[in-house]
Parts: sequence; structure tokens; C-alpha cells
Amino acid sequence: MKIQSFPPDHFFRRIAAVDWVTFVSLLVLCGAMVILVDAWTFGDSSDSTLSSQFSSEPDNAMVSARQATPAVAADSITQRETADHRREVADTDTYAITAVDLLGVSVQLRELREGDDQAGEGSLRNIEFFIRDGIVPRRLFSDGAQVITRYWPLYHNNVGYGATTVRILFQYVASDSNVDGKLDREDRQSLAMSLPDGSHFRVLDRDAGEIVDMTYFSDRSELQVHFFTQGTEEQRMYSLATD
Repeated sequence: MKIQSFPPDHFFRRIAAVDWVTFVSLLVLCGAMVILVDAWTFGDSSDSTLSSQFSSEPDNAMVSARQATPAVAADSITQRETADHRREVADTDTYAITAVDLLGVSVQLRELREGDDQAGEGSLRNIEFFIRDGIVPRRLFSDGAQVITRYWPLYHNNVGYGATTVRILFQYVASDSNVDGKLDREDRQSLAMSLPDGSHFRVLDRDAGEIVDMTYFSDRSELQVHFFTQGTEEQRMYSLATD
């Protein structure tokens, strides 16, 4: 039998060629596996992201956290408005309201008196100035802590047009100065004025006696008042200018 022999260098070249092919094959196989793993991982993350973005069911935890503070604020506003409304209604219900039209102006004066057995005859606690529907009436005082003892519309006579209310004079009791447990004319009285709509309210005198007579000089916006105080009569002059 004839045995074919190969040179030693030829043998080693064949082994090197086989090793190179095996190495390249392993590299290709590993690369393919890496690509498959990445594709699988990307597919899972993409599905999760898309489902969170386009799902019709919102994340309850996120919605609760986002809406918790506004919901509390809205409840607080509702409670505050309800409480204010109750106080306003209750405050109005304690008064007997009498409407008085002021001469020459489109303003209605409304007396707010304490309700009693003789409706409308209780103490005059406040005055509202009503202009028209849609406009909140202005009140002379912010509360009913005082008693208005008397008030007088002051007129200006325009030749050919008649008399027009230009100011209102008020006399009121702000505190129980004689400490008898009630507010009435026996207490120290204040004198004040305003325009017919209740604006430009101004106190003229904080210790005015009982008014017995007055003269209004409309062209000069001055008021001359005669008081009767502790058995004596006195006269005072007041400027009613609003400038």
C-alpha cells in the first residue's frame, strides 16, 4: 500500500484554515444572538411605553396626585361662598326693609330696620342704596353695629328742572356712651353725609346734639345746623364739599 505523505507545513496550513472558518462562524452566530436579544428587549419596552401613552385607562395614582390639591381648593371655595351666602341671607332676614325714592335721582334708599311686632318700626340699623337690577346695592355701614336716629335728603333747586337730591345728612349713634345697655338719642350722636348713591361718606361731627333746624346752601355746599344740647342752643357750620 502506498501511503501518501504531506509536507508538515501543508498540514498546519489546513488546520489554520479550519480554525479561521470556525472562528468566523462563531462570531456570526454570536452577533445573531445579540441582535435577537436586543430586538426582544426593545419590543417589550416599546410595548410598555406605547401602552402607557395611548391606553384609555389613566394611571389612577397619577390622576389622584394631580387632582388632590385642586379638589381641596375647590371644596374650600365652595364652603366659603356657602357660608358667606348664609350670613348675607341671615343678615337680610333680620331686617324689615322699607324703600324710599329720592327726589330727582334714579336711586332708591332702602331702610333696614330691626324686625319686631310692628314691622318696620324697629331701630334703623343701616341703609342700602339701590340703583338698578344687576348692580349690588351699596350699604352705608359695613355692619349693623350702630343706630341711625335720623336722616335728611338735601336738595338743590334748578330753575325749570325742579329739586334734585344732591346729598344726604345722617345722624347716628355709634356706641353706648351713657352705658345704659342700649343705643338711642340719649347717647352721643355723630353727624355724617354722603352723596345720593351712598358714596363719599364722611363724618362731619362726632359729638352733635339734637338737631332742631338746618339751612343748606347748595350753591356753596355748606350746611348751617342749630343744635339743642343740654338745655342750650348752638349753631355750627359745616362744609359738605367732596373735592
